[in-house]
Amino acid sequence: MKLTVEKLVSFGTRHTLSSRTDPKRGIGAALKWTEKEFERYSKACGGCLETGRTSDVVTGRRIPTPTEVTDVFAIQRGTERPNDVVIITGHIDSRVSDPMDAVKDAPGANDDGSGTAAVIEAARVLSKHKFPGTIVYAALSGEEQGLHGGKIMADYAKAQGWNVIANLNNDIIGNSCSSDGVCNDKVVRVFSEGPRWQGHEALAKDLRSLGGENDAPSRNISRYLDGLADRLNIGLDVMQVWRNDRFGRGGDHTEFLNAGFPAVRLSVAVENYNWQHQDLRTEKGIKYGDTIENMDFPYLEKVTKLNVAALAAIASAPPPPEP
Repeated sequence: MKLTVEKLVSFGTRHTLSSRTDPKRGIGAALKWTEKEFERYSKACGGCLETGRTSDVVTGRRIPTPTEVTDVFAIQRGTERPNDVVIITGHIDSRVSDPMDAVKDAPGANDDGSGTAAVIEAARVLSKHKFPGTIVYAALSGEEQGLHGGKIMADYAKAQGWNVIANLNNDIIGNSCSSDGVCNDKVVRVFSEGPRWQGHEALAKDLRSLGGENDAPSRNISRYLDGLADRLNIGLDVMQVWRNDRFGRGGDHTEFLNAGFPAVRLSVAVENYNWQHQDLRTEKGIKYGDTIENMDFPYLEKVTKLNVAALAAIASAPPPPEP
């Protein structure tokens, strides 16, 4: 996985507005390389992965002119229930201090080279096996510019008519130390949203009297991941955070939730903001920037193992009973 992150960092910047045609630098080169990795794994498993792209032309506050935003993905079709789908995602784009700066080096080792590496590694490992349900491995663009890649992929899933059982979104899963020196390589946070209809008074009244306010599908995914981590015994515990995301922040799983699909975000236990969304520089003896030197690869490996086990289990699980 270290080699994967090193390769992603080598593209200089993966900003959504960076070059789509340069063969060595920019978002286009990174997407093409990831697609080739999926194709390589597919060849090794006799064509078990269907690789593809889905795009949309987007404008927005951080995309001032119409720009094509592209996700790359690989589909591992289920042998029994191909329409029941679990999706693992990470965003391949990166940024520096100015979210509009598509020129400066933006290595994005942790944010979100780590999540993209988890997606690619999951495809490598699980493509060697068969599952009743379908697994989709997706590297998303446009997250830093407004969660555009998440919306594009969620819209694609809806257009395909997939029954999305879960989206496991991995965003910042590769370091274990914060800016104040606190380190924690034994915990991963899982963010999950409660019922979206809690604001409706009639339903809220029922919830107060009957309970079930924490029985939202995404909360159940979070609980499952917590128990799974304990059973795996890999030195990793899940901290369930019953909120969509960190305060004032967001991730691509939100767009899956907006589309009506259960989704959670996996992220590090502690964050270092000196290494996140920063120009590469040194000020007053402090090094800023999301560089590979700040990565904790044994920690990333543990979080990826949790993802792989969850994908395999969800894709193997029987469907719920008919009502």
